[in-house]
Amino acid sequence: MLFTSFVFLILLILTFSIYYIPLFKNLQLQILISSSLLFYAYDQPILVLLLLFSVSINIVSSYWIVYGEVKRQKTYAYLGVIINLSILLFFKYSPLIYNTFFKVPDTIDSFFQTLPLPIGISFFTFQGISLIIDVYKQKYVSNKDLVPKSFFQHAKQI
Repeated sequence: MLFTSFVFLILLILTFSIYYIPLFKNLQLQILISSSLLFYAYDQPILVLLLLFSVSINIVSSYWIVYGEVKRQKTYAYLGVIINLSILLFFKYSPLIYNTFFKVPDTIDSFFQTLPLPIGISFFTFQGISLIIDVYKQKYVSNKDLVPKSFFQHAKQI
């Protein structure tokens, strides 16, 4: 979906109309997340699963860094960063690496040629890595505030 398209204008108007209804004041975060997922899923809905997988990796890594064993915090941070970079490298560079080093016509070749490049994969991957590193270094605020023990407890406070 392009920002200049009519469909985007409709989505924007609907999102802000629902967002500012007083009845939905407690659901504003969920409204924005839902609208963002609809925007991302417009052209290739299957790639929303990749985005959600990446987000869940960042959530789990951050949670383990904060509430896991202290001696394993660094391991959790490294695993989160490595998984994020692996996703990025696979989708962005595997066709290039395959065509450069392993160019043999077969079914794998057609797989790599048709592999989609998710929109914004570099952005959300590096944002996730930034979150993991910031949580590990306790950079901005108390990690207990940044990563709540329970998502539902945090949603009630908003």
